[in-house]
Amino acid sequence: STSQCSIIDCDNIGDTSGLTIVNVTGKESYQLYAGGIVGYANAPLTMENCSNSMPYLYDAEVSNNGCYYGIIAGVTHCSANLTTTIKSCRNSGDIAIKAKKSINRLAVSGFVGYLDSSNAITITAQDITNSGDITSGGEDAGFNCDILYIAGILGKMDSNTATSYNFKDVVNLGDISVINTIVTYDIE
Repeated sequence: STSQCSIIDCDNIGDTSGLTIVNVTGKESYQLYAGGIVGYANAPLTMENCSNSMPYLYDAEVSNNGCYYGIIAGVTHCSANLTTTIKSCRNSGDIAIKAKKSINRLAVSGFVGYLDSSNAITITAQDITNSGDITSGGEDAGFNCDILYIAGILGKMDSNTATSYNFKDVVNLGDISVINTIVTYDIE
């Protein structure tokens, strides 16, 4: 059987007068997930009536295979016919990435940074609003990133098979910007 991860009526509230600085370090050969509510879920995920108003500055000092940021940084489905559902959720916290080393792949968004599945899945998003600004880039000019995914709601979704998308009343009001970055292969 497959476990289900449910997060209901969760609010991440903090000082909105400035960015909360999160220093991100780790082994360079690993993937990194940092989230305002969920860092990483390896199961079907349901999130309802949740909000984040905490602004984050992720001060990344790692150079690795992938860095993923968002209110939900990463979700992986290993089984077929699973559903990720996000309903009636809000993000008003700004998310900023300041990378100090080159990164192979960077995905950042107001809600889900990266969603991965090797099987058929269903993604349902309903009544979702991101009003936080999303900024990604290097600490200095010339930061190298092979692949960059940046968005207000979903940064990157990988699936090897058919995927069903059900989006209704999904809105991004935040600004999206990339600074001090040289993208080697692709930006989406």
